[in-house]
Amino acid sequence: MKRRLHRRAKLHKSGFLLLEVVVAVGLLVMGMAVIGAQLQSATDRTYETNHMARVVFLAESKLAEMDTGLLEMELEQEDEFGNLFPYYGWRLLAVPLPEDPNPTSPRHPLDTPMVAITLQILYDPDRDLETDEEFDFDEAVVIKTYHTLRTLPRALDLTTDFGLDDERAAEINDQLSVVGGGSVNVNELNPAMFRDMSMEELLEVLPVLMPALGVGEESVLNMVPAEIRPLLEAIFAEQRAESSGESDGTDSGDDGSGGSGTGDAGTGDDSAGGAGGGGNPGSGNAGNDDGAGNDDGAADDGSGNPDDAAGDGANGDGEGPGRGGRRGGRGGRRGGR
Repeated sequence: MKRRLHRRAKLHKSGFLLLEVVVAVGLLVMGMAVIGAQLQSATDRTYETNHMARVVFLAESKLAEMDTGLLEMELEQEDEFGNLFPYYGWRLLAVPLPEDPNPTSPRHPLDTPMVAITLQILYDPDRDLETDEEFDFDEAVVIKTYHTLRTLPRALDLTTDFGLDDERAAEINDQLSVVGGGSVNVNELNPAMFRDMSMEELLEVLPVLMPALGVGEESVLNMVPAEIRPLLEAIFAEQRAESSGESDGTDSGDDGSGGSGTGDAGTGDDSAGGAGGGGNPGSGNAGNDDGAGNDDGAADDGSGNPDDAAGDGANGDGEGPGRGGRRGGRGGRRGGR
C-alpha cells in the first residue's frame, strides 16, 4: 500500500516537471521568434535606408553633371549608371519653358529662359549581370522621380559673375595661353571644356585658374584623387620656387656707417681719389657695402663737398663699415697739410 502511494506521488511529480519544461521551451521559442522578427525588421529598414540614400546620391550626381556641362541637356535621354551600380538606371526629360516676351525690359528672375527637368531613377533587381549586357529600361521600375528647374546653360564670365578685376583677368588669360590653355578664357569659362582636356593639360591649367577661383592648394589637393596629388604638389612647389626666385633681387648688403675725418685748412690732392682739397674741413662719407661685397668708400675732397672719388675697398668682403669714410678723412687731412 505504501509502495503504491509512493509510486503515484512519484508519477505526479514527474508529470509536473514535464509541464514546466514544455512551458519553458514554449516561452523560449516565442522569445526567439520575437527577437528574430525584430532583427529582420531592422535589417529590412537598414537595407531600405541604404537603398534610398544610394538613389538620392545617384540623382544628385546626375544633376551635378548636367549643371557642370558634363551631361549635355537633351529633350529625352536615358542610360545606366555603369558597373559600379549595375542595377540602377536613369531617364532625364527636359521641357523648355516659354522665353521672356520682352528681352529688352528689366527681367524678373523667373522670367529667365528655363527648362523643366524630370529625372527618374530606375531599379532592376532581377537583372542577370552574366547574361544581360545592357540595362532593360522596360522591365526596370521607377523608384524615385525628381522635378526641378534649370536655366539654359551658358558660359561663365569671372569678371561680371564673380567680380574678377579686368586687368587680372587679362593676366590670367595671357598665362593660360603660355601654358597651352589657349582655349580656356576666364571671360567665357565653360566647365564642359575640361572634359576634353588630357591630364597633362589639366595639370598645367589648374594652377593658373586657382587664384581666379579663390581656391587654395589644400582645397585642390583634397578634391583630386590620391594618385594625382604628387603631380600637383610638384607643380605647386615649382611655382613657389619660381615666384620666390623672381621676388629675390640683388642683395643690397649693409651700408657702412664710418666715422668722418676732419681735415685742416689747406690745399692738396686726395690720395684716395685724387680730388683737390679746397682748404675747408672735409668729412669722409660712410662706405656702402653692396651685394657683391665691394666696400665703396666715397672720399671727401678738401673743399668739404662729398665727391664719389672711386674709393673702392681693397677687400671685397665688406670688412667693417666706414672704411671709405676713414680713407676720405685721411685724404682730407693730407690735403690740409
